[in-house]
Amino acid sequence: MGLMVLLIVSSFKTTTSRAICQLVKEYVGHRDGLWDVSVTRTQPVVLGTASADHTALLWSIETGKCLTKYVGHAGSVNSIKFHPTDQIALTASGDQTAHIWRYVVQLPTPQPSADTSISAEEEVDFSDKDDLDADGDISSDCPTVRVPITSLKSHQGVVIAADWLVGGKQAVTASWDRTANLYDVETSELVHSLTGKTSLMWGR
Repeated sequence: MGLMVLLIVSSFKTTTSRAICQLVKEYVGHRDGLWDVSVTRTQPVVLGTASADHTALLWSIETGKCLTKYVGHAGSVNSIKFHPTDQIALTASGDQTAHIWRYVVQLPTPQPSADTSISAEEEVDFSDKDDLDADGDISSDCPTVRVPITSLKSHQGVVIAADWLVGGKQAVTASWDRTANLYDVETSELVHSLTGKTSLMWGR
């Protein structure tokens, strides 16, 4: 299966009121479809992606480099959300769990560009395409996190989404088992469960 590419584009309106989009950055590394993207709320600012290839990847927004790879799930990673104050991520998965895991990212200080006259087409950085390994995996050199801090396991179906509450002290999950569960993050205990009646919990 080929690599999946996340494209970041910018848009602006011309004098004719038509929106024009241009490619700004590519993030290449996943081997299946992307279900979610998220950005950290604190410094350093990084981009997170959740994929059906069972992984979550963290990226440098500026360079497009993979910074961290999370491989703790046994199913599709359906969502990723970042803790409001710490370098901690929350992921929801098709393996019926949500994982809380820690990452450590330090970004270099951005260097000013020597030439500011480069065109928009030339500004797009495609250098990462040259970094593929023998298996075509651009994320193989990323620091890998394999084990979560804690695993939230009360659902009986696919966990489609998860997010932080109360300043990161609680987490909420939504599942195809028609429940939304509230957890205490410190103890991993289920605090409350809300049960739906007729429709799936999509979390979107």
